[in-house]
Amino acid sequence: MLVVDAKVFTGQGASFASAFRVEDGVFTWVGDRSDAPAPAPGEEVVDLGGATVLPGLLDVHTHPALLASLMDAVPLLPSAVSSIAELVEALRAHPEPADPEDWVEGHGYDDARFPEGRGPDRHDLDRVSTTRPVLARRCDAHTAVVNTAALHHAGITRWSASRTSPRRSPPARWSRSVPPGSALGCRGWGSTRSGRTSRTPVGCSPTTTVPGRCSSRGSRCSWTAPTRTPRPGPTTRTPGPATTASARRRPRT
Repeated sequence: MLVVDAKVFTGQGASFASAFRVEDGVFTWVGDRSDAPAPAPGEEVVDLGGATVLPGLLDVHTHPALLASLMDAVPLLPSAVSSIAELVEALRAHPEPADPEDWVEGHGYDDARFPEGRGPDRHDLDRVSTTRPVLARRCDAHTAVVNTAALHHAGITRWSASRTSPRRSPPARWSRSVPPGSALGCRGWGSTRSGRTSRTPVGCSPTTTVPGRCSSRGSRCSWTAPTRTPRPGPTTRTPGPATTASARRRPRT
């Protein structure tokens, strides 16, 4: 196959190639269209009309979109925040959005470094605001914590959670209340954040968003009580409440 009229990024300098040939799935020639070899008999010729061609190392996490969404978020990186108390203070010190319905958001905290030996929970973020939704994203970008107002905004106000696996003990049980921690897996906090347009996270209902069950059964939403983060050195692993996959990587000590 011969591809012409393209804008091909090769990674070699600032110039772009404008044509290339692929044979049996291998690039056999890349260069300027004026230097392109004549098509072989029966060879397919594709005119891209000036479209850009990039190497096939695809960032399917859409990191550029994620970074763009953090432009107005409060920096909670280790260089600025080294404890839960400092995290709360940083969120409180940031100017509130003009729209009273807008969220207060922060990103980048690393609870593995916190002297409290745990990550923030909804009660900590309730100290930032009890009326405005607050969301803090962890440095791994796969976990976030929200306050009570954010859970209520998403329609999460009550449910019961029971033991879902014989390997998990003791059974978790909450009734007529939100969970004590409210740390969310990445799809869970994304769904909760979208609660401003849909009060119930996509794929969940207040009766099914329970720790462990959502993540183990492939739901779009996952919830967990926060676990203690490991300290450097030897650790003793003990079973904890049912958690999301991201929380299971940070066992209790």
